[in-house]
Amino acid sequence: MKKMRFLSWLKEKSDQESRSMIVAELVEKYLSKPPSLKQIKSDVAKGENQSRGFQLIEKTSHLRRGVHLYCILDIDEAIGLLSTPKEQKVLGELKRDLAAAYLNYTDKPVERIHKVLTNFAIFLKIDVKELSDRKKAKELYHTIYLSLCLSHHGLHNISFWEKKVASWFGVDTEQIKRSVLALMKQIEEKIMTLDVSEKIEQHTVTTKSTTVDAVQLASTSLLKENETGVEMRAETELATYTLNNDKALVRDELNPTFVEQRALMEKQRAIQNYFDKQYLALFTHAASTPDERLKSLCMRSSELHSSISELLRVRGNEEALKAQQAQIQALLNAFNANDSYIYGRKYFSDLKKTHAQAFKLLIELSPEKPRTALLATIDAQSHNSRTANFLYVASGLFSPLISASRLLLPKGAQDFLTKMTPTTLDAQAKKQTQDLALTVLANLAAQLKIIETEKHEKENALSQGNTELNQLIASESSENLAELAAANRISQSYEELAAKLRERSELHLDLKEEAQSLLQQRYLNIMQGSADEKANINNLVGAMGLIVKDLNARLLLENQREALLEKIDPLEELMDVFNHHSTNKLIGPVANEPLKQLLKELEIIDKEIDTLSSHLGCDNKRQKELFKVMSADDLRELIAINTVAEGVDKLLMSVVTQIPPVNTSLVADKTAAEYFIERYRSLVNHDTDEEEQRLNHLDENLTDVDESIKTLVAARTEYDALALKAQEVRDILDALKLNKVNPLLVNLIKERSIVLDNQALSARRKLNSLAQVLALGKEPVKQALLQESIPGLLKILEINKAAKACIEEYKLLKDKVSLLNQMNQGARVLDSYVYENYTWWIRLTDFLAQFFAIFKTKASELIDEAKALKGQLLISKVQCEQEIRSHIAIIDKDSSVGSDLLADLPDQHNYEEEVAGLEAFNPEETKTLLSKVSMFKPKSPSNELSVPALEEELDQQLFLGTHLPGHC
Repeated sequence: MKKMRFLSWLKEKSDQESRSMIVAELVEKYLSKPPSLKQIKSDVAKGENQSRGFQLIEKTSHLRRGVHLYCILDIDEAIGLLSTPKEQKVLGELKRDLAAAYLNYTDKPVERIHKVLTNFAIFLKIDVKELSDRKKAKELYHTIYLSLCLSHHGLHNISFWEKKVASWFGVDTEQIKRSVLALMKQIEEKIMTLDVSEKIEQHTVTTKSTTVDAVQLASTSLLKENETGVEMRAETELATYTLNNDKALVRDELNPTFVEQRALMEKQRAIQNYFDKQYLALFTHAASTPDERLKSLCMRSSELHSSISELLRVRGNEEALKAQQAQIQALLNAFNANDSYIYGRKYFSDLKKTHAQAFKLLIELSPEKPRTALLATIDAQSHNSRTANFLYVASGLFSPLISASRLLLPKGAQDFLTKMTPTTLDAQAKKQTQDLALTVLANLAAQLKIIETEKHEKENALSQGNTELNQLIASESSENLAELAAANRISQSYEELAAKLRERSELHLDLKEEAQSLLQQRYLNIMQGSADEKANINNLVGAMGLIVKDLNARLLLENQREALLEKIDPLEELMDVFNHHSTNKLIGPVANEPLKQLLKELEIIDKEIDTLSSHLGCDNKRQKELFKVMSADDLRELIAINTVAEGVDKLLMSVVTQIPPVNTSLVADKTAAEYFIERYRSLVNHDTDEEEQRLNHLDENLTDVDESIKTLVAARTEYDALALKAQEVRDILDALKLNKVNPLLVNLIKERSIVLDNQALSARRKLNSLAQVLALGKEPVKQALLQESIPGLLKILEINKAAKACIEEYKLLKDKVSLLNQMNQGARVLDSYVYENYTWWIRLTDFLAQFFAIFKTKASELIDEAKALKGQLLISKVQCEQEIRSHIAIIDKDSSVGSDLLADLPDQHNYEEEVAGLEAFNPEETKTLLSKVSMFKPKSPSNELSVPALEEELDQQLFLGTHLPGHC
């Protein structure tokens, strides 16, 4: 069977790969009685006990390629026996990848290696309980194991430089080696499980569930005991293996066995070629439908199988008769030879015992009457013992005389003497046996003549008058004819294959719906390309026009293509059914040759279709594939669906220009702004917090409101834009409906309208959510925010900005008021110092010092310094007061929180006096001046002034500026 799969797969290349097939046949014989996995490892590693079967395989120079081929053929056979979808899928992928690697090992080798190893692993993961045919799965495990062993030893023995070169091409040999070893280990576990399961199933008397548990328990136990030892032995044995093809015992070209097998394969292929021609005639019968051709092919396949089987039956009968003839002839020859002996003749009983099997056959084949007579003689001989004994004694006594007469007397005299003497039972039995043998041989010869005639009739019927084919069939062995019969057999009924043919035909179902769906998605994407709906719709109409133009061009090519496909499709559909759903794998390939010419003509058209489909697909692979396989009828329907009538673009332009703009400027009221002003004022006037804490809280609140208002403005802008676009599209849709234009265009714009309405609704919900948060859950404030225009919302941002600036001004004001209070206190300290230390004695010395410097004292200098420092403080005080007045003016202008902040200002003073020509207030210089005042402070409280009149005088001087320069 594998030979026929090989011929069916490679066809004309089979001659080139015949050596690999011969190796595959040797592998099949090697694995026919599966050796243990240990033996396979030992064979591959050239162990001491290497089997004879593997030695024959190793003698060839195609070991690896032959094993590779056998693995492909065995997987192909397993696909027909392992029936679950999981098994079918993984084995199908394995077969495809292994076959591709076999035909072209240089095509993506790394990718194929990983895919094959991955699929091996997936197949091995299938639980033993889920296998549909455990026997075949076990055979396949052995096949895969042999292939993995060969791969592992090859990887184990490659040199460092070979590994290095492999790594340059992305091949990690160590990783692959580890993966192969892991798979081998899994197969060992699977085989162990299956072996234990088979033994337990043969002997168990418990329930099914107990049996399964026993299998699992036993296999787990055995694996744990053997796992380490198996792996270590495998490594040791594989380590001893080295490749050396130069030491092959016999080259293929010089091996007579290989030459003979190749000749037999070529003859078998020649016979099948004649059958293929018969299939081809039915394949290409133009006057019949695919279903009729399928029926004819099924009938011819059944006829071939039946005819070959009948011929084999006749041959079997002929061989059986010839075997019987040979046995009877040998029996007759033995009796005749015994009669010709001069001395030493055997008795009948001795001859019968020596040829017991042939004598038994003679009795079975003999006519009833002579058979009965012979059996009666034998019976009489066995029961007449007295007479038999007498004859035995007489024979012994007269034996010398009888021998002498046979030697001396002529044949005629001997015959006369025999007639005249009485016949013994022994001689009578011999004579009857010889006569009966001649009768049976005559009957067998007559039967053989009839069978020979029948055989020629069967051969002629099978060859259909073809002399060459008749000769090939006549000379072909029965074993090879049996393979041909099995290969040409269809196990499925015509109805089953007809159902598969209908399924295959349904692959050409109308694909326009999917293509149109993808086109509509492209149209919808076009309508989202711009913020301007007018531009989007114009682009849509233009795109539909271009697509219709390309579809028309595609239709012209399809018409030419379908003319060819009317000839090609029936052939391909039938081929598909026979190749994938029939056990006869020889029918499908016969249609290859007539298809070649048609396919060449189709190739040019297909290239043009591919180019145009790529353009139509717009980088969408699925769309490209759909346009490539679409029928002419589908294309016509697509053209009709996508064609837009002339003048629609002008209609759209007129509709768009007539759409009135949506008024997004709602009437602005101050409810929202007033709400936030009230919130800010309440924070300023909060009695329970410190002033600094209130200011920080207010500042944070202003920041939060700013962020929320900005988000609200963005959401409002988005909503207004979407509402405007939705209204535009609705108006266009109404106009198109009135003018009854292309339904597809109407539906597309309708879908766009739905999208925009949903987007506007989503934007509205977002707007509501933001307003809810910003209003702190107060419904009137939320409604005010939702009704507020964007300029109104931006006005709130301006209010917040002014309030923040007001807070900053207030902070500056507070700092300067604090400095002003410090300056007032410093001036009091200086006045106190002067009042206490400016005695009459100091006054006198100061007066004298105007004339004589010697009278200037240290105390007088300190008093002068205190007076000068006080004058500087008074100047800074006036500067500070002027800036305080400026801050108050700025704060007072703020309508939100200004008045509330000023009402909270402590230490109110009269700041209305202004002095022209003063420089700007410098807080740092003022702080420096205040630091100098400390040196004039009294050292003890007892020395401080406490006279109220003095304080009143000092205050009056300080605040009225009597000590300013120019006012002394």
